[in-house]
Amino acid sequence: MNESRRGFFSWAWGLLASQGLVVPSHAANTTRHPGEEGEDYYDKLGVTKIINAAGTFTMFTASVMPPSVQAAVANAAKRPVRLAELQRAAGEYIARKLRCEAAMVTAGAASALTLGTAACMTVGNKSAANACRRILAV
Repeated sequence: MNESRRGFFSWAWGLLASQGLVVPSHAANTTRHPGEEGEDYYDKLGVTKIINAAGTFTMFTASVMPPSVQAAVANAAKRPVRLAELQRAAGEYIARKLRCEAAMVTAGAASALTLGTAACMTVGNKSAANACRRILAV
């Protein structure tokens, strides 16, 4: 497996496609209907579009998603799931791939640092960890 992030997502997409969980992009219906692309909120809000030559930075909206990732997001948006179940399953899947005891998908670096700090502060203190769970309603 390619050891880059893009290589991982390409591998994961192939795995999902092989199980029939996603439709390969070449098999997807390419017929466009009016308004299907959605409204361009950057234009609507008057936000200047840029060419990002700096790399993946949150302040530059991270990065442009490859078409396969955009297709996976669009596919996921069509099927509601319980977010807590998705979060647990994604964490377990990533932990298995990384061969570590646990993993968690976060909203970004700041979220990951906050959660990591909370984990360090509550390690060995079950009542504090349970209080965090009650506060976060997970």
